[in-house]
Amino acid sequence: MIKSPDNMRKAQVEGPRGGEGIVEFTYILETEEMADSCTMFARLYLHPGASVGEHSHTEDAEVYYILTGTLEADDNGTIKTVGPGDVIYTGDGAYHSIRNVGEQTAEMLAVILT
Repeated sequence: MIKSPDNMRKAQVEGPRGGEGIVEFTYILETEEMADSCTMFARLYLHPGASVGEHSHTEDAEVYYILTGTLEADDNGTIKTVGPGDVIYTGDGAYHSIRNVGEQTAEMLAVILT
């Protein structure tokens, strides 16, 4: 399968997972296109101050790969500033959240593995 950006579903989500602001999602692949290996593969755009709220992963795992921007991540209670090239993995009942603390829109890939 080959998809172009024109064929990817886009959504604006207000305060995902109890976060703040609007986060824009581009769903690169839909769940049914990934043969039950993932439930989400998306590019997220977090405007300054926007966040994905704290949530845990007990029956799945999530990977964030930071493409652009300066974000503050809470990785199971450890707060760290992250930027391009950094990766965050959360699974086994751990929790995380992420907030754009920069002045530019931040972009990251988010993948939920099953």
